[in-house]
Amino acid sequence: MAKSKWLIAGFLLLAVILAGWGITARVQKKHALGQLADDAAIPVVSFVTAKKEPQSEEVILPGSVAPAFNATI
Repeated sequence: MAKSKWLIAGFLLLAVILAGWGITARVQKKHALGQLADDAAIPVVSFVTAKKEPQSEEVILPGSVAPAFNATI
């Protein structure tokens, strides 16, 4: 009878140790994921100061504004 009590106590101790190990690993991974999300939430923005360019010649863009079909109304 005493041997079975020690066996049950050993299994219970092993179960508690494994559960503690699993919970600790899960909490550490959750913390790491939270830290990664916090770091990714900071936006990286590049900016420049706009300055006026000297007046240049007229810009000619490709294409035309002629209609494809002429229709009388």
